[in-house]
Amino acid sequence: QLYRVRIIRIHDNFKYTVQYVDYGNCETIKGNMIFEVDPEFLACPFQAVELCLDGVRPAPENFDQTTGHTWNQNFLRKMGDDLLNNRYRCRVICLRDHTYHVDLVDLGEGWSLQDYLLKFKSRYAKGQQDDIT
Repeated sequence: QLYRVRIIRIHDNFKYTVQYVDYGNCETIKGNMIFEVDPEFLACPFQAVELCLDGVRPAPENFDQTTGHTWNQNFLRKMGDDLLNNRYRCRVICLRDHTYHVDLVDLGEGWSLQDYLLKFKSRYAKGQQDDIT
């Protein structure tokens, strides 16, 4: 099966970190698995929408060195227990460079995920003008 991807990072050993543009997930694959896409398959817009939490970036120890731009899996597991059972409203702050910069607001308590991470979990996240997904 073939999937549309964009190359995120080139590794030394003929491997590439790619993002599946219709799903959003990333994976490192061998170069022989990458083919040039026929233009007819680019007529349909990418189905994944890129979001980042506005004003927040991973602290250095929570940065995923594999993809070069996301939270690492350890951080996501730690935070998942705190946050998974809540419901959120996504508030779009702006659209910049094809990425929606958002904040998530808890529907039950009304707190902002951005504020939560920066105030209560500062060891996990740092405030930053230049946001990282």
